[in-house]
Amino acid sequence: MNLYGYSLEQAISIILILLLASVFIITYIWSRLSFDKLVQFQYINYHSSWEKDGKPRGLLWNPPDELPLPLGWGTRGVSLIWLLSPPNWQYNDLRAKSLMIRYRILTLLYFLSFLGMLTGIAVLMMLG
Repeated sequence: MNLYGYSLEQAISIILILLLASVFIITYIWSRLSFDKLVQFQYINYHSSWEKDGKPRGLLWNPPDELPLPLGWGTRGVSLIWLLSPPNWQYNDLRAKSLMIRYRILTLLYFLSFLGMLTGIAVLMMLG
């Protein structure tokens, strides 16, 4: 079967790559916004910990008493550190814990969808 010059396998691969790209974009944005909420929550409820963490900022959220930075600047590596080792302040706070779980799950989903896209592209290249 030939669909616009593509074999059925190639067409299916292209559709799956586009689907995974959509999942990647949505989960990436949602993950970053979840990180924003988490940093904002830390700023409001655990201000001294926020300062010890280097006054991180979100993708769109900036502390009200700080100068705004370009998108994503100022996370100071906290976004990666919190994925691997959650901060102590979130363990006894149900809201913080739920924000952290949501952030970690969404980050895992966007990472897996990115790997899926790469795999799909590799398969598409092999199908020639």
